[in-house]
Amino acid sequence: MAVDDDSLIGLLGQVQDIVEPAPVSMWPATPAWTVLALVVLALLGYAARACLRRRRATAYRRAALAELKALQPALERADAQALAGLDVLIRRTALAAFPRRDVASLTGAEWVAFLDRTGGRFEAFAGALAVDPYSPSAHYSNGPALAGAARHWIAHHHA
Repeated sequence: MAVDDDSLIGLLGQVQDIVEPAPVSMWPATPAWTVLALVVLALLGYAARACLRRRRATAYRRAALAELKALQPALERADAQALAGLDVLIRRTALAAFPRRDVASLTGAEWVAFLDRTGGRFEAFAGALAVDPYSPSAHYSNGPALAGAARHWIAHHHA
């Protein structure tokens, strides 16, 4: 039996397989995309480096806030040792943020003025911070407010 070219079987014999196109390359088609990718990578690297540098630069603040959190219960009880510890904590934080020559020699009203000038709210605690921390009979009544002022200064002082 001869297969007629016009018959269904003859026509099916003439069908050729579908040729699939070559896979699409994941590589950019133009150099502009490559340049753009490099610029984006460079910007991401710069942002990561700046973020890491800032985190390292503010590590002293996080450490001081953690120490203040541990000291806060004693401050709320108006413990005289806690007041002295708070003054030492604030001084160490200031020495980490400011040049030693600007901070180390400050005492009394000059110390409180420095704290106020650099972002603090210590005018209400001038007596507690200027004289009382070193007095054996130190007395202050508003420990939570003093701890709040110290927390604000540690977190927001501008060096």
